[in-house]
Amino acid sequence: MSVSLVLLTLAAASAAKPHAQIYANSGLFGGRDFNLGLDLPLAQKLSAGPYFATGGSRDSAGELSFKGVGARVDYHFAGVMQTGWYVSPFISRYTMDLRVDGEKEDQFTAGRIEFAALNGGATGGYAWYYGDSVRFMIRLGLGAMYSSISGQTELTTKDGERRETDYSTMNGWLPTADLHLGIAF
Repeated sequence: MSVSLVLLTLAAASAAKPHAQIYANSGLFGGRDFNLGLDLPLAQKLSAGPYFATGGSRDSAGELSFKGVGARVDYHFAGVMQTGWYVSPFISRYTMDLRVDGEKEDQFTAGRIEFAALNGGATGGYAWYYGDSVRFMIRLGLGAMYSSISGQTELTTKDGERRETDYSTMNGWLPTADLHLGIAF
């Protein structure tokens, strides 16, 4: 499941102007997560824009990092930046890299797993805006996405032998969700 937690959203109060959204997803992947999106109003009820994501975590056992880029179109039934229902089709591309350092007594002393995913789908839900000039925003939605995932695993045994495995592409439907909490102004 893909969930985005938005802690700060900056947006123009007028639907005639572009509004930027900045998401700080601290805690989802160890506090280094960052998403940036740009919404461009195309009509009274329609907005679209790209988004970018990066993040990861590191500890004594290894490191996880991810990067992504995507685009979405939002149809707001009550109007752009208005409380009400929305539908949001999207397309995205993400890569993830996991590096693990094993202990001397482990079977493997080092490992690396790489995955790449191409996704397309849609979410739908409800968005609330509270306040006048500075508004608190909540957006909750559910949806589905079709993912095409490929990957590679590289392991080094304690004897120094390297083992590589390429995963053929895996395709299928996955659930997805929106959880956006923020401030709009």
